[in-house]
Amino acid sequence: MLSLERLRTVLLETYPEIQVVKEITSVREGLDYFKDNPDPADMIFSDVSLSDGLAFEIFEKVKVETPIVFTTVYDSYAVRAFDYNSIAYLIKPITPEKIKKARERAMNRDLMKYSDFISLFREYTSGAIKYRQRLLIANSTGYTPVKIEEVDYFFHEFKQTEVHLKNGSKGMIETSLNTLERQLDPMVFMRVNRQYIINADALETIIPDGIKHSYLKLSRSGILIPVTTERATKLRLWIDQ
Repeated sequence: MLSLERLRTVLLETYPEIQVVKEITSVREGLDYFKDNPDPADMIFSDVSLSDGLAFEIFEKVKVETPIVFTTVYDSYAVRAFDYNSIAYLIKPITPEKIKKARERAMNRDLMKYSDFISLFREYTSGAIKYRQRLLIANSTGYTPVKIEEVDYFFHEFKQTEVHLKNGSKGMIETSLNTLERQLDPMVFMRVNRQYIINADALETIIPDGIKHSYLKLSRSGILIPVTTERATKLRLWIDQ
């Protein structure tokens, strides 16, 4: 997994003296390991998304004493849930500076309580965190209801938001991208710049353009969206879940 390799590389670059005790890539593997090793190390870094589910599934079933820091590519609605529960997290891409800050917090044991894991896991699984399911878009014939999964991308310009659907049609809504970003499932939609929020299924390719910029090509519409290289890196991590 690219995320695991990147984390391991940055950890060892930042602290060459550390010893990586165990690398886990799935919920099932984590459950098996932590049942016998509730306090295996000084610190645990855990990606939110593992190969077979969310990491919270591990900690909902097994009490782990070691301080844990979550890593995630999402910096919108899902991350706000972490804040509400006082859980430490690092936004990807992971850097030495972020690692150092997380270690300082771990040394102070200023992370989360076990109950925080349970609370957050139940929010995810019970539907307490609800994302927008439908839109009512304005077009030439009036107002048309559409399911959120039918949306290819959102485009904002001149204080108006266009909704472009997978079938090639489009309409208008009065909701801003800032509001939409909080309402949409971050596993499906991502804000890529000031004007666009895209559906993960819409992306065809990422085209590098020098050191600081890249372009996103969308598959159905064929449009090119300019993004910073930092945003393109986050996008690659977001897709590679």
